Amino acid sequence: MTTEDLHDRTAEVLDQLCALIRQFAVNGAEHDAVRASAESVRRALVAAQLPFTIQLFSDAVLRDRCAMALELEGLRRCQQLVGALARFRAQEIAFDESVTLEALIEFGAALFGAGHKGSTKLPTLCGIRVSPAGRLASSGSPSDDPARDVFLNRHLERLCHEATQLTLEPSRPWNWEIGRALARRIERGLAFGVTASGRVFETAALPWTRARRIVGAAQHVGTVLARLQISPLTQRAATHAMLVLAAYGLRERSGIPFHEAARAAAPLLLAISRQGEEHEAVDCEPDPHRLRVCALVSEAIKLDGKTAPTLPLVPLLHVAYELERRRVPSDAAVTLTVVDLQAWLADSLGQDVHAGWGRAWLSALGLIPVGSHVLADGRLGVVMGPSKTGDPWHPKVLVGGQIVVPTQPITIHSPLGMTPWAKPTG
Repeated sequence: MTTEDLHDRTAEVLDQLCALIRQFAVNGAEHDAVRASAESVRRALVAAQLPFTIQLFSDAVLRDRCAMALELEGLRRCQQLVGALARFRAQEIAFDESVTLEALIEFGAALFGAGHKGSTKLPTLCGIRVSPAGRLASSGSPSDDPARDVFLNRHLERLCHEATQLTLEPSRPWNWEIGRALARRIERGLAFGVTASGRVFETAALPWTRARRIVGAAQHVGTVLARLQISPLTQRAATHAMLVLAAYGLRERSGIPFHEAARAAAPLLLAISRQGEEHEAVDCEPDPHRLRVCALVSEAIKLDGKTAPTLPLVPLLHVAYELERRRVPSDAAVTLTVVDLQAWLADSLGQDVHAGWGRAWLSALGLIPVGSHVLADGRLGVVMGPSKTGDPWHPKVLVGGQIVVPTQPITIHSPLGMTPWAKPTG
């Protein structure tokens, strides 16, 4: 069984635990529904392969100290468990093979009492141990939390896997279900930390496949809009529209022009699957989110130099698309880093791309973007995030397996062999 399968089954355990607590609230401890719910928890535990531990925090859930990629709704449901465990001054639940049905019923009653009655007494339970669980080593900043980086790496792997389904048939109608789920997952990852998400995306040991570039283009859009604190509905629509354009446009190594991608995508957004299944027909009914996405993609066609789009977000989509289109040049067997793309964008403002949105992207990343290759005190390293001082020339850098703050100003160094860029004087 894969780690992803184990985590999915562990998520089912958490859902069943929450359902057990609800049964105590609705029916009382003696009702048959409580016992039936406890039996469901027991089955879920067996399916999740006992023994194991679950660590529950307000911003992450881990199984055996490995972060789980929960959806936002799943993490919200777990907050009930987080709050109840806090009454016992604990964050970890350990289950072993000896866990009994009666122990689960007692455990559910204790969790219900802690969450609704303020009880702080936890009985001794067969096969269940509740205890404090210190966070993994962290310097205090959420973006430096190793558990968060583990989660975001797995999150990126899952995003790329799901985005692969959008690359199979370029003439196939757009899959709104997958697109909407991907947009929400990207939003979820950015909610864990824009800086951390950008760092993981740029440094993850994954091939630069078409799926990863599709995810990257959408994440660029989400990063800028999250920094600007644009409404979640607008962020989700723009991210989804970017997924559409990248999926239909980044078909070759270098991709096709932005407006051509929009022209290819627009009719497929409105097409109905030929299978004609009932659930697909229902899914094709218009809704506000779908209309926003269609409007953005339709307006993107106007970026052909003949007319100007009326929706102000379209030029941002163009910036994000061009960044990933140029990630893998057609005339060289290389993959550009974020520093290389930053240099290209800075030189293209007001010419190849919109000046305002281009500057917004540069500003969102900072002067020295996370994931940049740099020389720090004479050694090659990767920027992991800002230091406590906020000095862009003295950030946190991963060098030789350790995160350090260099004593001397860093110099940006492209791994493509370009001349290092020194800190400007004056």
